[in-house]
Amino acid sequence: MRGTIRKVPGKRGVSYEVRLDYPRGPDGRRRQACRRYKGRREAEDALAHMLAEARDGVPIATERLTVNQYLDQYLEAVRGTVRESTLRGKRRMLSYWRPLLGAAPLAKLRPMDVQRAVGALPERLAMATRTEAFRVLRTALRQAVRWGMLARDPTDGVRPPKGPVREMRVWSRDEAAAFLRSAKGRRLYPLFALALATGMREGELLALRWDDVDLAAREVSVLHTLHYPDAGPWSLAELKTRSSRRKVAVSREVADMLRAWRRRQNAERLAAGPAWEDDGLVFCGPRGRPLRPSDAIHAFHRAAKAAGLPRIRFHDLRHTHATDLLARGVPAPEVAARLGHSNPAVTMRVYAHATAETRDAAVRALDGLPW
Repeated sequence: MRGTIRKVPGKRGVSYEVRLDYPRGPDGRRRQACRRYKGRREAEDALAHMLAEARDGVPIATERLTVNQYLDQYLEAVRGTVRESTLRGKRRMLSYWRPLLGAAPLAKLRPMDVQRAVGALPERLAMATRTEAFRVLRTALRQAVRWGMLARDPTDGVRPPKGPVREMRVWSRDEAAAFLRSAKGRRLYPLFALALATGMREGELLALRWDDVDLAAREVSVLHTLHYPDAGPWSLAELKTRSSRRKVAVSREVADMLRAWRRRQNAERLAAGPAWEDDGLVFCGPRGRPLRPSDAIHAFHRAAKAAGLPRIRFHDLRHTHATDLLARGVPAPEVAARLGHSNPAVTMRVYAHATAETRDAAVRALDGLPW
């Protein structure tokens, strides 16, 4: 393996081309990496770094390596260092860039190319999705710089996606009450009710075990999230942050509802006999098997449609819970603790609309005083 540095004159002055020859690939083809730098010293440092990385087995950034090929290598390289769900999310976010940038040679990718791709992202994508997709792409390309596969980050100087943020959709207290009345006879009514009563995330609810529920103390311990990979068995994964692991108090009515649900579940266990899959989960199928998130979401949408209510996401039950608490004057630190936010400032930022309503109510309460 050898490398060379060549002085290249140009309209904007002299640059230095670094070329590294790698061993031929399995197909017998010659493999090279070629980059240009403004200064001789920078080129020498880059060549030394490329040689060291090549000896360490870092993927080769040849002139033929496309962005799509690099993204495949990147996802494979980070496998095992992140959760399967995180990897799945990265793969989905990067998929939005593949039709726009995938065919371009990685070594020739420029900020202007990325900026054009930002403007060409599908309009159907929510603003939050576009922002997250850009963040994941930037992370992947900056890793290419650290691996010595790129001289510079092609996202430097690129303006992130901008546009109107989709307004948070929540139910009013009256709408939430109407939903609970309508859904009361459905099998998964306790799941929906607990989501509205605690603000727990969907994965946290589906991972909840009876060992985590203290009905006497009227308290639910949130410790895990349900992990359903694309292939393979389900599992309970620990929550990522300390603040996410929390205890959430529930009302007497919610505790009574959970007692009734446990009695029904015991009856289902007896009816299923040996076919019952006993994993100790609070919410499961009629034979004990964990619920798939898609099953819970579809059941929720059917119940909401039957109640004649505006369509919202299952996750918006969490937003509905938090919005209602803040609008009723519950202190932000208490709401943050229930939601698993590490900082009440995050809660205040996410639910600014609710705190604004509380502020306006406080101002109205002062109307009529003899100033």
